[in-house]
Amino acid sequence: MYRKTTPELLKAAQKGDIEALKAGFAAGEPVDGCDRYGATLLYLAAASGRIETVEFLLSAGASVEQTSDAGNSPLMIAAARGHEEVVRHLLAAGASSEHKNKWGFGARDWAQWPSNADVMTGLVPSAVDS
Repeated sequence: MYRKTTPELLKAAQKGDIEALKAGFAAGEPVDGCDRYGATLLYLAAASGRIETVEFLLSAGASVEQTSDAGNSPLMIAAARGHEEVVRHLLAAGASSEHKNKWGFGARDWAQWPSNADVMTGLVPSAVDS
């Protein structure tokens, strides 16, 4: 089970403040710390399109597959928001495009929502493609 983390660290992940994340981890905060809804630091960085922060968190040991309480993954939110570079990086790090949230939606479904949906659906393999 993943532990909740401080609001400061959650904001650092959203804003891409790697130095604050390093300080938090040095102080004992978990790399896979999350908010009250189970959204991890990696999820928040992916949602914000912070590629450098995503790379840092993965190199620090963050789980690419840890989902929120609703079953939403970092890959799903990055696809939904059209963050192409983040999606590419998460897939290269082993993120599963086959995972479904509690409503039965997967990353490919989420990839249909942003303004660059044509690019995103081309990036995220469907269960049939895998």
